[in-house]
Amino acid sequence: MAQKKTGLESVVYKEFSNFSFYNKKDDLSITKYEDGTYLVDYSSMKKRKANESTQRYINCTIDLNPEEKNATWTYIWVDDEYRGKGWGKEIVKKGEDMFKKMGMETSYVSNNINTGFWTRMGYPSNIKVLSKNAKTKSVYYQAYRLINSLGLKNKKANLTVNNYEEKVFNLGYFYEGSGQSRRNLSFDIKINLRERTAVWNGFYSVRNGKKLVNKCESMLKSLGIKKVYVDTYCTEDNEPWKKTGYSKDEEYRWAKTLQE
Repeated sequence: MAQKKTGLESVVYKEFSNFSFYNKKDDLSITKYEDGTYLVDYSSMKKRKANESTQRYINCTIDLNPEEKNATWTYIWVDDEYRGKGWGKEIVKKGEDMFKKMGMETSYVSNNINTGFWTRMGYPSNIKVLSKNAKTKSVYYQAYRLINSLGLKNKKANLTVNNYEEKVFNLGYFYEGSGQSRRNLSFDIKINLRERTAVWNGFYSVRNGKKLVNKCESMLKSLGIKKVYVDTYCTEDNEPWKKTGYSKDEEYRWAKTLQE
């Protein structure tokens, strides 16, 4: 374990050392990037047998974004031999307590390869609000509000929030219902907070596409977005743009001004 740091790094080192499975052979690294975000990489190490070298049996990686007040679970892995001890649950629960101490307001799962586990941990649609006073201009918080406003069963949904570069996000959503009330819904929006613009890169709705567009625009307004463009194809029966106030610009693509 590396030496204790100050501020956010100090919280990470202190909280990880409190895990029930922690030992002095563990590896913990914290990398700070130029955009102010952090990568936390933790591996719990031990010898399986006396004649074996030290091996990793738990690995956890987390991205921290203090400006967005969001923590992203990018990877949690426990070796097969050590599963069933509740260590994965312990990582998430103590991790969330750690996030709150850092002032994080949302927690997001970017690599949801075990949907059952994450649903049990309170992430049925990959994102969870940690604070009752969450920051309204956080992309992650607004994404959470959006999917709940759609009135869908979140456990059926797949939400992705990718932060490709500073203040530029890609928000994707897919929902597929079942039975006679089956509802298919998907969209992909690129959100540029620097330029205050957004682009529809994908859109599909079996019904009520106008409602979906209006709710997404409400989210974009909350993020301060002024102009929205459409760079996706829709069939004539699934064309919501004219119905929701979009018009063709000089490049002959649908565009709409949300606020001056």
